[in-house]
Amino acid sequence: FEALPAEAQPTPAEAASAPKKATPAPDAGNIASKLVISGLLAMHGGSRMRFSHPVYQAYLAGKGLANNPSAAEIAQQPAWAGKWASLQYLAAFADITPLVSSLLAAEDPILHRPPLQAARLLPEAPKNAPWRGLVLTRLAQILQNEDLPTPLRADAMAAFALSGDSSAPLLFRQMLKSPSESLQKLAALGAGVIQDAKAVDSLIDTLNHSGLPAQKAACLALVEIGTPPALEAVAIALMRGEEEQRIAAAEALANHPTEGREALREGIHSDDILLRRAIVFGLARTPEPWAKALLEETQTADTQWVVRNAAIELTEISGRGNPHIPKRLSPPSETPWLIEFAGKYGMGVVPGQPATDILLLAIKPDQPEEYRQAALRYLRGNPTEPVLSALYPYLYGNDQMMKTLVYHVLSELGMGGAALPHPKQYGLG
Repeated sequence: FEALPAEAQPTPAEAASAPKKATPAPDAGNIASKLVISGLLAMHGGSRMRFSHPVYQAYLAGKGLANNPSAAEIAQQPAWAGKWASLQYLAAFADITPLVSSLLAAEDPILHRPPLQAARLLPEAPKNAPWRGLVLTRLAQILQNEDLPTPLRADAMAAFALSGDSSAPLLFRQMLKSPSESLQKLAALGAGVIQDAKAVDSLIDTLNHSGLPAQKAACLALVEIGTPPALEAVAIALMRGEEEQRIAAAEALANHPTEGREALREGIHSDDILLRRAIVFGLARTPEPWAKALLEETQTADTQWVVRNAAIELTEISGRGNPHIPKRLSPPSETPWLIEFAGKYGMGVVPGQPATDILLLAIKPDQPEEYRQAALRYLRGNPTEPVLSALYPYLYGNDQMMKTLVYHVLSELGMGGAALPHPKQYGLG
């Protein structure tokens, strides 16, 4: 559209015919200027402007696609900026059952990307859209399939929680009653995401009777829900629970900016040694200057060495930076652990070579965990046939740690454009 000049004035004829007490028109030029300054609009030649914000672009594109009979074909296009955002708004304006059906019919047995992509269309879609049930059913199947890697199931849980569908709270409450602790953990996290206050009793039961992973998830969910009974249950776990449960409660309370963090601030001066040690873990996760100051004070002032050592160790860990940000890997021929490992088997690491054979040996089940994890960090950049054939079996095994790590490696390869063969190629699936 074209912006009107700020100094535009009505003609004499228009002024004569206008009501004497008419409200003056808004200054279009001034409004447009503010929108340009805010970044919502971009200026072009000839006093023309366009929307520059990606959300508005996606909204307009989705609305424009609503009358396009071939809109379903867009999902098959290569990735481009705004593709899925545009389709998300298309779901708000049109029946996209053909598009969703084509997605759900696509095979991707390793990463299950089609149903997760279809789930991105749920939040803006009408609640009575005929295809919603198809997507939610597929997500529930992935979520409850304990043979699949946990990160994949967690993606399905998050998609279900963010769908805005009324069935999500019911599903998570039902899963909390499952005897499977992995289901309980994912259900607890889902209940926390949607802040389902009706799940508090079930979450408290999970906190008191399940294994540590499910207890940690329950603590996080209860703090996120934040009702008085929910926070009280976490506080009781902090004061009376087993050592690991106390730590889980303290770390969860760090997420609550008022009551939770205040409990940590007061509890660090308690006479209970285990309570103080647990609170050190909570303070380490609290992004506040006072929490850092208390942690530093505890390193020298606390009377018990177990508390002081915990404070020292956590301070050192926090100073190393974010552990989830990948670091640049050194060449294999300059990597001490790999050279040492190769030497045990009478092998050498040749400069300029990827050392694939040695790395594949390092991920075998009889090797130490630290070697296996380190080797996978190198293999994630090498999507060759020998590497993939060695990695795939871990997705179908019982080693949960390797299943998770290998899934992350294959996810990175998939995001990088690598073609992932069908598992049947390796006699799997």
